[in-house]
Amino acid sequence: MENSNKDPRCLYIAQTAASMFGNSQMASALISAPEVHSFLNELTVKVLQIMSDGKKFRCFTNSVANPPPQALEVHFVKIAAGAEEITQDRIQF
Repeated sequence: MENSNKDPRCLYIAQTAASMFGNSQMASALISAPEVHSFLNELTVKVLQIMSDGKKFRCFTNSVANPPPQALEVHFVKIAAGAEEITQDRIQF
């Protein structure tokens, strides 16, 4: 997970989720989350769910959990056809 601070894919997910949760400081911790790296680098992982109460977060891959009361959640889903790696030029906004 070294150099994840420079990986635009990690930055995109971390900054998007942190923004959704209203805590920009959370992005630095999300960048290092093993589930984020699993989602980005393993072809069999198709779903990433991140839940947060605004202070702490929890990630799930290839499953979706019911969020606790007052928690927010964001989902990232791979929809690309075929078994292709997510690259910077394929990120859609």
